[in-house]
Amino acid sequence: MRIRRRPLALLLSILVGAVVAALAARTPLVTVSDKPPTVDRDAPAPPPSRQGPLPLRIVDAGAVGIPPDSAGWGHDYLHATHAFHLFADSAPWVDDAAAARVADQWSAHVQRMAAYGNNAITLELFLQLVTLDSLDAGAVYAATPDRRHQHAALRQRLRPMLREAGAHGMRVLLQTDLPAYTTPLLMYLLIPIMIVGSTPFTLYYISYRRRKLSIFGNRQVLLLVIFLIGGASLVALDLSSLGGMGIPDAVRQGLFITTAAISTTGFPITGLSHLPAVTLILLTLLMFIGGSSESTAGGIKLARIIIGYRGIAWWFKRMFARSKVLVPFTYAGENVPASVAEQEISKNMLVIILSFLTVCLATIVALQFNMFYPDVTSLIFDIVSAMSSCGLSAGYVSAGMPLASKWVFILVMWIGRLEVIPVIVLFMGIFRGSR
Repeated sequence: MRIRRRPLALLLSILVGAVVAALAARTPLVTVSDKPPTVDRDAPAPPPSRQGPLPLRIVDAGAVGIPPDSAGWGHDYLHATHAFHLFADSAPWVDDAAAARVADQWSAHVQRMAAYGNNAITLELFLQLVTLDSLDAGAVYAATPDRRHQHAALRQRLRPMLREAGAHGMRVLLQTDLPAYTTPLLMYLLIPIMIVGSTPFTLYYISYRRRKLSIFGNRQVLLLVIFLIGGASLVALDLSSLGGMGIPDAVRQGLFITTAAISTTGFPITGLSHLPAVTLILLTLLMFIGGSSESTAGGIKLARIIIGYRGIAWWFKRMFARSKVLVPFTYAGENVPASVAEQEISKNMLVIILSFLTVCLATIVALQFNMFYPDVTSLIFDIVSAMSSCGLSAGYVSAGMPLASKWVFILVMWIGRLEVIPVIVLFMGIFRGSR
Protein backbone atom coordinates (compact mmCIF):
# COMPACT_ATOMS: atom_id res chain seq x y z
CA MET A 1 0.00 0.00 0.00
CA ARG A 2 1.42 3.34 -1.01
CA ILE A 3 1.51 5.96 1.69
CA ARG A 4 0.95 9.51 0.47
CA ARG A 5 2.98 12.23 2.06
CA ARG A 6 1.10 15.01 3.76
CA PRO A 7 3.41 18.04 4.00
CA LEU A 8 0.52 20.37 4.79
CA ALA A 9 -0.58 18.18 7.68
CA LEU A 10 2.98 18.19 8.98
CA LEU A 11 3.11 21.98 8.79
CA LEU A 12 -0.24 22.29 10.57
CA SER A 13 0.91 19.96 13.34
CA ILE A 14 4.02 22.11 13.83
CA LEU A 15 1.91 25.27 14.04
CA VAL A 16 -0.49 23.63 16.52
CA GLY A 17 2.46 22.55 18.65
CA ALA A 18 3.85 26.09 18.60
CA VAL A 19 0.48 27.50 19.72
CA VAL A 20 0.21 24.97 22.54
CA ALA A 21 3.75 25.76 23.65
CA ALA A 22 2.99 29.49 23.61
CA LEU A 23 -0.14 28.98 25.71
CA ALA A 24 1.77 26.79 28.13
CA ALA A 25 4.47 29.43 28.44
CA ARG A 26 1.87 31.99 29.50
CA THR A 27 0.69 29.75 32.34
CA PRO A 28 2.65 30.52 35.52
CA LEU A 29 4.29 27.39 36.86
CA VAL A 30 6.04 29.06 39.75
CA THR A 31 4.65 31.72 42.03
CA VAL A 32 7.21 34.48 42.50
CA SER A 33 6.90 36.98 45.30
CA ASP A 34 8.02 40.60 44.94
CA LYS A 35 9.07 40.64 48.58
CA PRO A 36 12.76 39.96 49.32
CA PRO A 37 13.41 36.62 51.01
CA THR A 38 13.84 36.57 54.77
CA VAL A 39 17.23 35.23 55.76
CA ASP A 40 17.49 33.18 58.94
CA ARG A 41 21.17 33.16 59.84
CA ASP A 42 20.58 30.63 62.65
CA ALA A 43 18.93 28.09 60.34
CA PRO A 44 21.07 25.02 59.61
CA ALA A 45 22.73 24.98 56.21
CA PRO A 46 21.83 22.27 53.70
CA PRO A 47 23.82 19.10 54.03
CA PRO A 48 27.07 19.42 52.09
CA SER A 49 27.37 17.30 49.00
CA ARG A 50 30.43 15.25 48.20
CA GLN A 51 32.99 17.41 46.44
CA GLY A 52 33.94 16.23 43.00
CA PRO A 53 37.41 15.98 41.50
CA LEU A 54 37.24 19.42 39.86
CA PRO A 55 39.59 21.86 41.62
CA LEU A 56 37.42 24.86 40.74
CA ARG A 57 33.64 24.63 41.04
CA ILE A 58 32.15 27.96 39.96
CA VAL A 59 28.62 29.28 40.35
CA ASP A 60 27.19 32.69 39.51
CA ALA A 61 25.55 35.16 41.85
CA GLY A 62 22.08 33.96 40.96
CA ALA A 63 19.39 36.57 41.59
CA VAL A 64 21.39 38.38 44.27
CA GLY A 65 21.09 42.12 43.86
CA ILE A 66 18.58 42.00 41.00
CA PRO A 67 15.67 44.33 41.78
CA PRO A 68 12.21 42.70 41.55
CA ASP A 69 10.46 44.13 38.51
CA SER A 70 7.69 41.78 37.43
CA ALA A 71 6.08 44.55 35.36
CA GLY A 72 9.11 44.69 33.10
CA TRP A 73 9.37 40.94 32.44
CA GLY A 74 9.11 40.14 28.76
CA HIS A 75 9.55 43.76 27.65
CA ASP A 76 13.31 44.22 27.93
CA TYR A 77 15.66 42.47 25.48
CA LEU A 78 18.78 43.86 27.11
CA HIS A 79 21.14 41.55 28.94
CA ALA A 80 21.59 44.10 31.74
CA THR A 81 19.91 42.78 34.90
CA HIS A 82 20.62 45.97 36.92
CA ALA A 83 22.13 43.76 39.62
CA PHE A 84 23.87 45.61 42.46
CA HIS A 85 22.55 48.91 41.13
CA LEU A 86 22.54 50.50 44.57
CA PHE A 87 23.62 54.01 43.62
CA ALA A 88 22.13 57.19 45.06
CA ASP A 89 22.34 60.65 43.48
CA SER A 90 23.98 62.25 46.51
CA ALA A 91 26.00 61.32 49.61
CA PRO A 92 26.35 58.63 50.91
CA TRP A 93 26.00 57.66 47.19
CA VAL A 94 24.54 54.22 48.03
CA ASP A 95 21.00 53.30 49.07
CA ASP A 96 21.43 51.92 52.61
CA ALA A 97 18.20 49.89 52.62
CA ALA A 98 18.95 48.30 49.26
CA ALA A 99 22.55 47.57 50.31
CA ALA A 100 21.36 45.81 53.48
CA ARG A 101 18.88 43.73 51.50
CA VAL A 102 21.54 42.71 48.98
CA ALA A 103 23.95 41.81 51.81
CA ASP A 104 21.36 39.43 53.28
CA GLN A 105 20.72 37.85 49.88
CA TRP A 106 24.47 37.46 49.29
CA SER A 107 25.05 35.86 52.67
CA ALA A 108 22.30 33.29 52.16
CA HIS A 109 23.45 32.52 48.60
CA VAL A 110 27.11 32.11 49.55
CA GLN A 111 26.31 29.81 52.47
CA ARG A 112 24.04 27.67 50.33
CA MET A 113 26.47 27.38 47.41
CA ALA A 114 29.38 26.60 49.73
CA ALA A 115 27.32 23.86 51.39
CA TYR A 116 26.71 22.33 47.97
CA GLY A 117 30.45 21.93 47.47
CA ASN A 118 31.24 24.97 45.31
CA ASN A 119 34.37 26.99 45.96
CA ALA A 120 34.09 30.00 43.59
CA ILE A 121 31.45 32.53 42.64
CA THR A 122 31.36 35.01 39.76
CA LEU A 123 30.36 38.63 40.18
CA GLU A 124 29.58 41.00 37.29
CA LEU A 125 31.08 44.05 38.96
CA PHE A 126 34.46 44.35 37.29
CA LEU A 127 34.04 47.95 36.18
CA GLN A 128 32.51 49.02 39.51
CA LEU A 129 35.25 47.48 41.62
CA VAL A 130 38.20 48.66 39.54
CA THR A 131 39.50 52.17 40.15
CA LEU A 132 39.65 54.08 36.87
CA ASP A 133 41.36 57.25 38.15
CA SER A 134 44.72 56.21 36.74
CA LEU A 135 43.28 55.65 33.25
CA ASP A 136 43.89 58.68 30.99
CA ALA A 137 44.49 60.89 34.04
CA GLY A 138 40.96 60.39 35.32
CA ALA A 139 39.29 61.22 32.00
CA VAL A 140 36.83 58.33 32.46
CA TYR A 141 35.03 60.20 35.24
CA ALA A 142 35.23 63.62 33.55
CA ALA A 143 31.74 63.51 32.04
CA THR A 144 30.08 61.88 35.10
CA PRO A 145 32.06 62.90 38.22
CA ASP A 146 29.42 61.38 40.54
CA ARG A 147 30.40 57.92 39.30
CA ARG A 148 33.73 58.19 41.11
CA HIS A 149 31.96 58.67 44.46
CA GLN A 150 29.33 56.02 43.69
CA HIS A 151 31.92 53.40 42.78
CA ALA A 152 34.00 54.19 45.86
CA ALA A 153 30.93 53.86 48.11
CA LEU A 154 29.93 50.60 46.41
CA ARG A 155 33.41 49.15 46.90
CA GLN A 156 33.23 50.02 50.59
CA ARG A 157 29.89 48.23 50.94
CA LEU A 158 31.04 45.16 49.03
CA ARG A 159 34.24 44.55 51.00
CA PRO A 160 32.45 42.80 53.92
CA MET A 161 30.51 40.68 51.44
CA LEU A 162 33.68 39.59 49.68
CA ARG A 163 35.32 38.79 53.02
CA GLU A 164 32.30 36.69 53.99
CA ALA A 165 32.62 34.71 50.76
CA GLY A 166 36.29 34.09 51.51
CA ALA A 167 35.42 32.96 55.03
CA HIS A 168 33.23 30.22 53.53
CA GLY A 169 35.98 29.11 51.16
CA MET A 170 34.50 30.84 48.11
CA ARG A 171 36.78 32.68 45.69
CA VAL A 172 35.17 35.70 44.02
CA LEU A 173 35.86 35.98 40.28
CA LEU A 174 35.02 39.29 38.65
CA GLN A 175 33.57 39.14 35.15
CA THR A 176 32.52 41.60 32.48
CA ASP A 177 31.77 41.67 28.76
CA LEU A 178 33.91 42.35 25.69
CA PRO A 179 33.80 46.20 25.66
CA ALA A 180 35.68 46.32 28.95
CA TYR A 181 38.53 44.37 27.34
CA THR A 182 38.42 46.08 23.95
CA THR A 183 42.06 47.07 23.91
CA PRO A 184 43.99 47.57 20.68
CA LEU A 185 45.86 44.32 21.32
CA LEU A 186 42.65 42.31 21.69
CA MET A 187 41.21 43.85 18.54
CA TYR A 188 44.29 42.90 16.54
CA LEU A 189 44.15 39.38 17.98
CA LEU A 190 40.50 38.92 17.02
CA ILE A 191 40.90 40.13 13.44
CA PRO A 192 42.88 37.06 12.16
CA ILE A 193 40.47 34.73 13.98
CA MET A 194 37.52 36.31 12.17
CA ILE A 195 39.37 36.08 8.87
CA VAL A 196 40.18 32.39 9.38
CA GLY A 197 36.51 31.69 10.07
CA SER A 198 35.48 33.32 6.79
CA THR A 199 37.91 31.41 4.55
CA PRO A 200 37.20 27.96 3.04
CA PHE A 201 38.01 25.16 5.45
CA THR A 202 38.83 22.87 2.52
CA LEU A 203 41.78 25.16 1.80
CA TYR A 204 43.40 24.18 5.09
CA TYR A 205 42.77 20.50 4.47
CA ILE A 206 44.30 20.67 1.00
CA SER A 207 47.25 22.63 2.35
CA TYR A 208 47.73 19.99 5.04
CA ARG A 209 47.69 17.16 2.52
CA ARG A 210 50.11 18.94 0.21
CA ARG A 211 52.28 20.18 3.08
CA LYS A 212 52.16 23.61 1.49
CA LEU A 213 50.01 26.57 2.50
CA SER A 214 48.73 28.34 -0.61
CA ILE A 215 46.26 30.90 0.65
CA PHE A 216 46.29 33.43 -2.16
CA GLY A 217 45.94 30.70 -4.78
CA ASN A 218 42.26 30.54 -3.83
CA ARG A 219 40.14 33.14 -5.63
CA GLN A 220 37.75 33.56 -2.72
CA VAL A 221 40.56 34.32 -0.29
CA LEU A 222 42.09 36.78 -2.74
CA LEU A 223 38.74 38.58 -3.15
CA LEU A 224 38.25 38.55 0.62
CA VAL A 225 41.59 40.30 1.12
CA ILE A 226 40.70 42.87 -1.54
CA PHE A 227 37.36 43.62 0.12
CA LEU A 228 39.00 43.80 3.54
CA ILE A 229 41.70 46.24 2.47
CA GLY A 230 39.39 48.37 0.36
CA GLY A 231 36.52 48.35 2.86
CA ALA A 232 38.74 49.05 5.87
CA SER A 233 40.40 51.95 4.04
CA LEU A 234 37.05 53.54 3.17
CA VAL A 235 35.61 53.02 6.66
CA ALA A 236 38.75 54.47 8.27
CA LEU A 237 38.57 57.44 5.91
CA ASP A 238 34.91 58.02 6.85
CA LEU A 239 35.63 57.73 10.57
CA SER A 240 38.52 60.17 10.28
CA SER A 241 37.07 62.77 7.90
CA LEU A 242 33.36 62.57 8.77
CA GLY A 243 33.47 61.25 12.33
CA GLY A 244 36.37 63.36 13.59
CA MET A 245 38.31 60.33 14.89
CA GLY A 246 42.07 60.25 15.09
CA ILE A 247 43.88 58.43 12.30
CA PRO A 248 45.30 55.54 14.44
CA ASP A 249 41.92 54.87 16.08
CA ALA A 250 40.12 55.23 12.74
CA VAL A 251 42.42 52.68 11.07
CA ARG A 252 42.12 50.20 13.94
CA GLN A 253 38.34 50.46 14.28
CA GLY A 254 37.83 50.57 10.52
CA LEU A 255 39.74 47.31 10.07
CA PHE A 256 37.92 45.67 12.98
CA ILE A 257 34.41 46.74 11.93
CA THR A 258 35.04 45.78 8.30
CA THR A 259 36.30 42.34 9.29
CA ALA A 260 33.36 41.81 11.64
CA ALA A 261 30.94 42.77 8.85
CA ILE A 262 32.28 40.69 5.94
CA SER A 263 33.01 37.66 8.16
CA THR A 264 29.53 38.07 9.73
CA THR A 265 30.97 37.44 13.19
CA GLY A 266 29.22 40.57 14.41
CA PHE A 267 31.68 41.91 16.99
CA PRO A 268 30.53 45.46 17.85
CA ILE A 269 33.04 47.87 19.38
CA THR A 270 31.28 51.19 18.95
CA GLY A 271 27.83 52.64 18.50
CA LEU A 272 27.08 51.87 14.86
CA SER A 273 24.10 54.22 14.85
CA HIS A 274 26.54 57.14 15.09
CA LEU A 275 28.48 56.10 11.99
CA PRO A 276 28.04 58.15 8.81
CA ALA A 277 25.34 56.89 6.43
CA VAL A 278 27.87 56.16 3.68
CA THR A 279 29.82 53.95 6.11
CA LEU A 280 26.67 52.02 7.04
CA ILE A 281 25.88 51.46 3.35
CA LEU A 282 29.39 50.10 2.74
CA LEU A 283 29.16 47.77 5.74
CA THR A 284 25.70 46.69 4.59
CA LEU A 285 27.13 45.68 1.21
CA LEU A 286 29.94 43.74 2.88
CA MET A 287 27.52 41.90 5.16
CA PHE A 288 25.30 41.06 2.18
CA ILE A 289 28.28 39.53 0.36
CA GLY A 290 29.65 37.70 3.41
CA GLY A 291 32.63 35.38 3.48
CA SER A 292 33.73 32.35 1.51
CA SER A 293 31.70 29.28 0.79
CA GLU A 294 32.68 26.24 2.88
CA SER A 295 33.27 28.57 5.85
CA THR A 296 31.35 29.69 8.92
CA ALA A 297 30.46 33.05 7.38
CA GLY A 298 26.99 34.03 6.22
CA GLY A 299 25.89 36.18 3.29
CA ILE A 300 25.54 35.19 -0.35
CA LYS A 301 29.21 34.11 -0.35
CA LEU A 302 32.23 35.30 -2.30
CA ALA A 303 32.06 32.34 -4.69
CA ARG A 304 28.77 33.63 -6.10
CA ILE A 305 30.26 37.09 -6.54
CA ILE A 306 33.15 35.58 -8.54
CA ILE A 307 30.89 33.42 -10.70
CA GLY A 308 28.45 36.29 -11.20
CA TYR A 309 31.20 38.67 -12.30
CA ARG A 310 32.75 36.15 -14.69
CA GLY A 311 29.32 35.22 -16.02
CA ILE A 312 28.38 38.84 -16.76
CA ALA A 313 31.74 39.40 -18.47
CA TRP A 314 31.18 36.21 -20.51
CA TRP A 315 27.69 37.34 -21.55
CA PHE A 316 29.01 40.72 -22.67
CA LYS A 317 31.83 39.11 -24.67
CA ARG A 318 29.34 36.90 -26.50
CA MET A 319 27.04 39.86 -27.07
CA PHE A 320 29.68 41.84 -28.94
CA ALA A 321 31.33 38.87 -30.67
CA ARG A 322 30.43 37.68 -34.13
CA SER A 323 27.73 35.08 -34.43
CA LYS A 324 30.12 32.38 -35.63
CA VAL A 325 32.72 33.05 -32.93
CA LEU A 326 32.61 30.73 -29.90
CA VAL A 327 33.54 32.48 -26.68
CA PRO A 328 34.57 29.87 -24.08
CA PHE A 329 33.75 30.20 -20.40
CA THR A 330 36.77 29.38 -18.27
CA TYR A 331 36.72 28.76 -14.55
CA ALA A 332 39.67 27.62 -12.42
CA GLY A 333 41.74 27.32 -15.59
CA GLU A 334 39.36 24.93 -17.34
CA ASN A 335 36.88 25.43 -20.17
CA VAL A 336 33.28 24.82 -19.12
CA PRO A 337 30.70 23.77 -21.75
CA ALA A 338 28.32 26.56 -22.67
CA SER A 339 25.24 24.58 -21.62
CA VAL A 340 26.68 23.89 -18.17
CA ALA A 341 27.95 27.44 -17.79
CA GLU A 342 24.57 28.96 -18.70
CA GLN A 343 22.78 26.82 -16.15
CA GLU A 344 25.23 27.41 -13.30
CA ILE A 345 25.50 31.15 -13.91
CA SER A 346 21.71 31.44 -14.05
CA LYS A 347 21.34 29.60 -10.74
CA ASN A 348 24.02 31.77 -9.21
CA MET A 349 22.42 35.03 -10.36
CA LEU A 350 18.99 33.79 -9.27
CA VAL A 351 20.21 33.37 -5.67
CA ILE A 352 21.73 36.86 -5.67
CA ILE A 353 18.60 38.48 -7.13
CA LEU A 354 16.22 36.63 -4.81
CA SER A 355 18.33 37.54 -1.77
CA PHE A 356 18.27 41.19 -2.84
CA LEU A 357 14.49 41.07 -3.39
CA THR A 358 14.06 39.49 0.06
CA VAL A 359 15.85 42.43 1.66
CA CYS A 360 13.74 44.89 -0.35
CA LEU A 361 10.47 43.16 0.54
CA ALA A 362 11.39 42.93 4.23
CA THR A 363 12.27 46.63 4.27
CA ILE A 364 8.96 47.59 2.67
CA VAL A 365 6.93 45.45 5.07
CA ALA A 366 8.79 46.81 8.11
CA LEU A 367 8.25 50.38 6.94
CA GLN A 368 4.54 49.78 6.44
CA PHE A 369 4.17 49.23 10.17
CA ASN A 370 6.66 51.92 11.14
CA MET A 371 6.20 54.60 8.48
CA PHE A 372 7.66 57.45 10.49
CA TYR A 373 10.94 55.76 11.32
CA PRO A 374 13.48 58.43 10.35
CA ASP A 375 16.53 56.35 9.49
CA VAL A 376 15.88 53.92 6.64
CA THR A 377 19.61 53.24 6.31
CA SER A 378 19.71 51.74 9.81
CA LEU A 379 16.65 49.61 9.02
CA ILE A 380 18.24 48.19 5.85
CA PHE A 381 21.50 47.62 7.74
CA ASP A 382 19.73 45.58 10.44
CA ILE A 383 17.73 43.56 7.88
CA VAL A 384 20.86 42.64 5.93
CA SER A 385 22.59 41.80 9.21
CA ALA A 386 19.72 39.43 10.07
CA MET A 387 19.78 37.98 6.56
CA SER A 388 23.50 37.26 6.85
CA SER A 389 23.29 35.94 10.44
CA CYS A 390 25.73 38.67 11.45
CA GLY A 391 24.21 40.28 14.53
CA LEU A 392 25.44 43.84 14.11
CA SER A 393 22.77 46.47 14.64
CA ALA A 394 22.54 50.14 13.74
CA GLY A 395 19.77 50.77 16.24
CA TYR A 396 16.49 49.69 14.62
CA VAL A 397 16.17 46.33 16.38
CA SER A 398 14.94 46.89 19.92
CA ALA A 399 12.29 45.69 22.31
CA GLY A 400 10.07 48.59 21.31
CA MET A 401 9.90 47.93 17.58
CA PRO A 402 6.49 46.92 16.17
CA LEU A 403 5.37 43.32 16.46
CA ALA A 404 5.20 43.02 12.66
CA SER A 405 8.86 44.04 12.44
CA LYS A 406 9.79 41.31 14.91
CA TRP A 407 8.09 38.70 12.71
CA VAL A 408 9.82 40.17 9.65
CA PHE A 409 13.22 39.78 11.29
CA ILE A 410 12.40 36.24 12.42
CA LEU A 411 11.52 35.23 8.86
CA VAL A 412 14.54 37.03 7.40
CA MET A 413 16.92 35.30 9.82
CA TRP A 414 15.34 31.94 9.01
CA ILE A 415 15.52 32.51 5.25
CA GLY A 416 19.08 33.80 5.48
CA ARG A 417 20.21 30.76 7.43
CA LEU A 418 18.63 28.27 5.01
CA GLU A 419 19.13 30.42 1.88
CA VAL A 420 16.33 31.48 -0.43
CA ILE A 421 16.17 28.53 -2.85
CA PRO A 422 15.68 25.82 -0.16
CA VAL A 423 12.90 27.90 1.40
CA ILE A 424 11.14 28.23 -1.97
CA VAL A 425 11.51 24.50 -2.61
CA LEU A 426 10.09 23.79 0.86
CA PHE A 427 6.95 25.86 0.30
CA MET A 428 6.52 24.54 -3.25
CA GLY A 429 6.57 21.00 -1.86
CA ILE A 430 4.05 21.94 0.82
CA PHE A 431 1.60 23.57 -1.58
CA ARG A 432 1.95 20.85 -4.20
CA GLY A 433 1.44 18.16 -1.61
CA SER A 434 -1.74 19.81 -0.34
CA ARG A 435 -3.44 19.68 -3.74
